[in-house]
Amino acid sequence: MRLSMDLELQDVPGQLLLSLEPFKKYKGNIISVVHHRDRKTPRGTVPVQIVFEIDPSNIDNVKKQLQENGIVVVRAGEEIGRASCRERV
Repeated sequence: MRLSMDLELQDVPGQLLLSLEPFKKYKGNIISVVHHRDRKTPRGTVPVQIVFEIDPSNIDNVKKQLQENGIVVVRAGEEIGRASCRERV
């Protein structure tokens, strides 16, 4: 299943790597990462969008691990071609 997630990271070294670890742990295949360090959110965090493929049974584990790592999951949704169906988290 191909999914997209929007995350918010603290602007400190190592946060991007920390955000990718759950995808490795749960055997996700990362398709793309868009990291907008120059465009911070109103909260001062860095927006990141990750598109990845993963077994659907591991999605909740990835979200839980991200949250345990202090990473905010803003949105998670299934990618369907160029259109997408999104779930607010």
